[in-house]
Amino acid sequence: MGTQTRTFQRKLLQSAVKINDKGLYWYIEASSKGNSVHRPGCYPKPFIPVVSVGPNEKASYNYISFLVWFFNTVNTDKAWTFEPALTTAELLDQNKLPWYDWLEDIWIDAICTECGAIERVPFSMVEDCDEWACLTCLEQTK
Repeated sequence: MGTQTRTFQRKLLQSAVKINDKGLYWYIEASSKGNSVHRPGCYPKPFIPVVSVGPNEKASYNYISFLVWFFNTVNTDKAWTFEPALTTAELLDQNKLPWYDWLEDIWIDAICTECGAIERVPFSMVEDCDEWACLTCLEQTK
């Protein structure tokens, strides 16, 4: 079980609605089996995926619930459990945690294995690539 109860989350969401605070985000809290360690879930490391609560808290909760399911499914050693939790961009930034909106792609540097060129590309393009070739090298192989 994570450190935030559903009651705590519900009260936080209700108070945010009252003050029109749109700065809340869902993230995944990873807890060790003995509940002795709690930390944000990361994918890809070291990035923390978040989902903006936005105007529809139920829809955003469904998105983060899917991501929690994914984390629990790929966690083959079962040393961690994953639960939705709430945070703010301010808290993430204060703690110098690298985070991104999970509903958007992350841009990373891909290094061409042929010439060493570095390109900024969406992570989803290179996630399972063993090798990367830049456009120049790809055009030369035609």
